[in-house]
Formats: sequence, C-alpha cells, structure tokens
Amino acid sequence: MNPDSLARVARSRPERPAVWWRHGWISYGELYSRARHVAGMLAGIGVRAGDRVGIISRNHIAYFDLLFAAPLLGFIFVPFDPGSSVGELRVLHRGARPKVLFHGRGLSEVARSMDAEALPLETLQEGPEANPSGQLVGTDDPADPHNLYWKLAGKEREEHE
Repeated sequence: MNPDSLARVARSRPERPAVWWRHGWISYGELYSRARHVAGMLAGIGVRAGDRVGIISRNHIAYFDLLFAAPLLGFIFVPFDPGSSVGELRVLHRGARPKVLFHGRGLSEVARSMDAEALPLETLQEGPEANPSGQLVGTDDPADPHNLYWKLAGKEREEHE
C-alpha cells in the first residue's frame, strides 16, 4: 500500500483494522496518524528529503511507521537484518550511511557498534508531533510525495510542471 492509498483509506474508513500488533488491531486512521507523527518527529531532528533512516529490529510496528513516513518526508527507509553478523551490518551501514539508526529491544549493543548514536525504537513515538516550518502541513494531500517534495525544496510545484 502506498501512502496516498493509506491516506485515502484513513480518511474514508479510519476505524477499519489495518495491522495486528501485540494484543490488538491498529486501524488505518491510527496507522496514518503514526506515520505523520514519525515524519514530523524525524523532521524535528533534522531528517530531510533524500536522507536515509535505518532500523534494526525484530518484528515491530515501527517498520510500518517508518515505511509510511518515508514518502511523507522524502527520506529513504533502510531496514537492516538483525540476523546478519555484526561485521556484515557494519559494512552495510557504512554503505547506506543513514542519518539516524533506530534499534529494537535486545539490539542496542549491535546497533551502537554500527552507529554510536543509535536510538531506541520507542523514540519514534515519544513527545509531541514536530512540524518544523510547516513541512507536513499545507499540501493538498500530505501523502502525495510530489506536493511534499516541492514544498521541501522551497519551490512551488507549478514552476516545474
């Protein structure tokens, strides 16, 4: 599902179950809200269009959060396999060069060997949603990557069409 579809389903059927996580369903409305929150939070810590954001975790809802937040902000989602060796992960991390790396429970040591400033996944949903410079506000549809791309570039979309 692309984020534009997610936004449409979230508007038309916000309570419809989307993902089973732990002990209950997360609705499409909640999933979209989580993605917007994560995109805003990442913008607040300096992630911009074209940056890479990494995750190393076992199954976690944060994969969906980052997957659907990526086109909202324009970053590149980079998942790392926790089953890989530490040596392999370091090589992959050096090649991908993510601006920020998030890690799941039990993987902080591995993640910090890849990036000394790696953050726990819980950081993604902490605090209020950030919206610096209105980056996620004011587009016709915030899930439309084209609208957001031109907004982030500081240009009007019509200038380039």
